Amino acid sequence: SMLSKYIRDLKIGETGYAMVFDKDGTILMDPKDNPAAPKTSFKKIGPEVLPSLQAVADMKEGFARAEVRGEDMDIAVYTSEALGWKIVTLISSDEVNREANNTVYLIAVIGLGICVIFALLMALVARSITRPIQMVVSAAQNLAGGDFKALPEARHFNGEMLQLRNSLDSMVTELGPPIGTAETKTKEP
Repeated sequence: SMLSKYIRDLKIGETGYAMVFDKDGTILMDPKDNPAAPKTSFKKIGPEVLPSLQAVADMKEGFARAEVRGEDMDIAVYTSEALGWKIVTLISSDEVNREANNTVYLIAVIGLGICVIFALLMALVARSITRPIQMVVSAAQNLAGGDFKALPEARHFNGEMLQLRNSLDSMVTELGPPIGTAETKTKEP
């Protein structure tokens, strides 16, 4: 029939397929069964016919996991109220897990990339803060040693650090003449 052909041709992912059971647990369509020599079609699920699906046959709707024909399968069950038939989809657990693992791996790689970018940005921000401070400290030490030309150019600073640099420059400008006078007087005989 047309429905049997549709169910037989239906593919879910690489390994998935659908089966149809009636309300009593008889398998109406099984695309994995050989149509020439049916082993499961039109047989009731039980100890002789796919016993691992007994719990699924008793479900109205939901999800399960079972070993079917030697392979772990993730199973979803839907019951048609009008017909009383159960539409059971099965897909290899390995295929589902592989897709989930790929997604987790992708998220981990993206997260790691974001962490690296933030670490680089934090290093740049830290450098932009510490470098001007180190320049001012070095200039202050040189000023204390008498080198009044040691003050770095204003282009290296901004914000509060520029204000501090300008204050040091004003101090050098104000103290320059008195210190020069004092030096001259100390050199006089």
